[in-house]
Amino acid sequence: MSKPELGDIEVGDKVVIIQRVLGGNREITAEVTAAGRVWLTIASDRRMWRMRKDTQDLASGYGHGYGHVDRFVTPDQLDWERRVSVANAYLREQRILPDFDWDEQRLVLANLIRSHEGLPPI
Repeated sequence: MSKPELGDIEVGDKVVIIQRVLGGNREITAEVTAAGRVWLTIASDRRMWRMRKDTQDLASGYGHGYGHVDRFVTPDQLDWERRVSVANAYLREQRILPDFDWDEQRLVLANLIRSHEGLPPI
C-alpha cells in the first residue's frame, strides 16, 4: 500500500503538475512531450516544464526540497496522495496525531479504525 512508483514514462503519457499556490496546490493536467534518461519535458496547454525523473520536480537548486517547487505525479500517484490526505484528515477528526511520518502507516491506521467503525476503506 505504498506510493506507486513512477515506472517507465514515455512521450504521450499524461501526468499532473502540482504547483504550490497561496492557500494550497493547483493541479494542472499535462503531457510528456520528450523523455530522456534524466529529464522530461512536460507541456500543458499554457506552459512547458523541464523536470527530473528521479525527483519528479524542477530540481533547479533554489527551493528544491522545501515543498514549494513545481512537481509532477502520475494519475496513480495523485490518487494515492489524495487518499493519504483523506486519511490524515480522518485521523485529525478522530484526534489521533500519530508521531510517525510514513504516509502508508497513516493510511493503514485510518483504514483499521474505519473498519472497526463499519466504514468503508479510504
